[in-house]
Amino acid sequence: MKIGLINWSGNKNLGDDAMAMIIGEKVKELGHEPINMGESPQGDVDAYIWGGGTLIDSSTGVFPKLPKDKPVVGFGLGVSETPIPNHDTPVKMAIGPHEVELNLNLLEDIIRPSLMQKNVRHLYMRDPFSYEQMGKWGFDFCTLSHDPCLWFKLKNKKPRKYLAVNFIEKLTTGNGKFETKGIHLYKGSEGYALSDKHDLKALKKHGIKGKYYKDPEELIDLLAGAHSAIATKLHAAVFCKVAEVPKIKILPYAPKVKRFYEYCDDLDKARKDLDKHIKEAVWHLSR
Repeated sequence: MKIGLINWSGNKNLGDDAMAMIIGEKVKELGHEPINMGESPQGDVDAYIWGGGTLIDSSTGVFPKLPKDKPVVGFGLGVSETPIPNHDTPVKMAIGPHEVELNLNLLEDIIRPSLMQKNVRHLYMRDPFSYEQMGKWGFDFCTLSHDPCLWFKLKNKKPRKYLAVNFIEKLTTGNGKFETKGIHLYKGSEGYALSDKHDLKALKKHGIKGKYYKDPEELIDLLAGAHSAIATKLHAAVFCKVAEVPKIKILPYAPKVKRFYEYCDDLDKARKDLDKHIKEAVWHLSR
């Protein structure tokens, strides 16, 4: 079976690229042919896997146009209560209860027409908040799963000698205010960026040696040498977990980062669940 992969890859963001990569590898292991299509599904395929990542692109406000003629399964998807960029309805950055409700209602209005298509067979959500929110909206064809990047593994252990730092320009304090925190404390550490748009520029601005990592295995190898790490972005936290960094400090730019860290406490179980769920996903596509 030829399976088209719909995702946010190709935008110079390691997390999105790595999810597309690993989902493709797992589909191939199951004996099918994955074809990565990014945000533009096209070509002659038998079915589609959409994911992973946030339902709506957090930087552009784009929601993918899901095909209507072939089966679709969502995998590793997440709900974010942060504002939707470039939308006609202006909603301030949360995170008060009123703003959160407005943002989630707007998100539901955007996604409902596509997700209620008859060809959308099942959705695998990456965290409990996303799963529960989909249930509140009446989407009863969902399963609680994990972030696909947890499939990656630490291959080479080595001495842990340095602090690894990832952050973007503004960090949330959890009360809706944003500020840059104690950046001077991190000078001399190893900076790691998952995007050249935000976190790499922030590292350079504050004089921290940093690199934009395009290869997940290369990033895992860097983190394998870290005795502790600062993680601001979601997949910074994910790869710190994969690399088994002993001490991880979460400075989340969005609530989804902290949610992931609190949810993922057993890597072996998460990987077994992902193995089970990708097999189920392909079954949904073939039935």
